[in-house]
Amino acid sequence: GNPQPLVDLFTAARGVREAFSVGGPIVPGSYKEFQMQIDYDSDLISLATMAVNTNDAFVALNGVKIDRRGGEFYLAGLDAGSEVNNELCSFIPGPACAGTSGNKRGVEGAEGFVHVHRGFFGINEGRDVAFNIDENDVSARGSPLTQARYDWRNPMAKVTITIMRAE
Repeated sequence: GNPQPLVDLFTAARGVREAFSVGGPIVPGSYKEFQMQIDYDSDLISLATMAVNTNDAFVALNGVKIDRRGGEFYLAGLDAGSEVNNELCSFIPGPACAGTSGNKRGVEGAEGFVHVHRGFFGINEGRDVAFNIDENDVSARGSPLTQARYDWRNPMAKVTITIMRAE
């Protein structure tokens, strides 16, 4: 999705020093680096990112105080509860699905609350476009998304904060 509306919201919020997007997607096994200035006495760090190839999974760090040594944080995949986890490409943005898919929102059956995500089960495996699945609901490879390729176990992300001295 487009993170800019959220960045704009936080940029305009009182007490927020800095809000930005680092671009994406960040594919499994890769990382993004960015720099920011913090005031150890008063600043808290929050971050959030959507997990690609999911209906509404994300990871977040919320209001963490950073000390002068930095730190490492292991983040669980969270389910926003805003969409049903139907694992169909017409509802999932991300590189696994065709560019024209991923724009529908399936809210009926959504949990309605944030919780630790249960993972990707491959609930549509074995279904076929020729018989019982819409062509917009399959991956760019032409088949349903599979558990073997897209599931994860928590933690979903690791955040490392390294303190750099001002020059």
